[in-house]
Amino acid sequence: MDSSTFIQLTIHGLIISAAYALLGIGFALIWRVSGIVNLLHGEVMFAGAVLASGIHGQIAPIGYVISLIAGVSVAFLLSFLIYRMVLSQLDNPIQEILFLLLLKALFALIGFEVILAPAINPAWRIGQTPLTISQPQLAISLIAVLALGVFLVVYYRFQIGRILRAVAEHSLAARFLGIDVNRIKGIGFAIGVTLALVAGILLSQLAYFGPGNVTAWTLKAFAIIALAGLRSIGSVIGGAVSVALLETYLVASMGTGSAQVILLLLTGVLLLVRLPSLSLYLEKAV
Repeated sequence: MDSSTFIQLTIHGLIISAAYALLGIGFALIWRVSGIVNLLHGEVMFAGAVLASGIHGQIAPIGYVISLIAGVSVAFLLSFLIYRMVLSQLDNPIQEILFLLLLKALFALIGFEVILAPAINPAWRIGQTPLTISQPQLAISLIAVLALGVFLVVYYRFQIGRILRAVAEHSLAARFLGIDVNRIKGIGFAIGVTLALVAGILLSQLAYFGPGNVTAWTLKAFAIIALAGLRSIGSVIGGAVSVALLETYLVASMGTGSAQVILLLLTGVLLLVRLPSLSLYLEKAV
């Protein structure tokens, strides 16, 4: 691999890393605040990709944006209701996992025979170098960075963010302070699902989506957490950048199949190492 190819791959990895950060933060937020390991993260991303592709080109640009905002809002409300009406009523993590697996099986039975492939767009040359970047890549990376920035501002500067962090650190202590913990867990779950949906909407313009690779997207969320842990949002962002770059290099070097196997093995090893610290957040959420 020559230097220009390596730099081009690095550019691509950095372009998708902000969307990967949304994916990882959504997964981490659900785990930290609600104490739930969201096994449907890939399915949520696929739903976002279907939403974006289903209305793309069918309506005017302003209508397209409004439709996406409406879809994201509906996803937030629906996931909040699912948490409050079902997940919050379950007694232990095993029941939660079984319920999520049931939903995963229902998704597979429905059998969405939809394969979404990114459009091929002309690339712009970067200065006088052989390096290139396409308009969708630039737009998606900027939108992902903007969405990430909005989340960080809300999470660290607004009261709802402080409450989410309090519940994530110790839900029992937060309950003693008068916080409606179940409602906040539902909000955290809904925000995490919404971030995954947005990541799917964005990455649908750059990556392949189909029923056969939804688990691979969930695996990437696990890989980010395995690498970064759950201690801070900053570490999750760093983990997302690392996974995006590592995956880009591996796919270019050995193909998608082998890259996924190596990513799976690495994730498994890191999860085993981090399991004691990760399980603490399941206990704190009780």
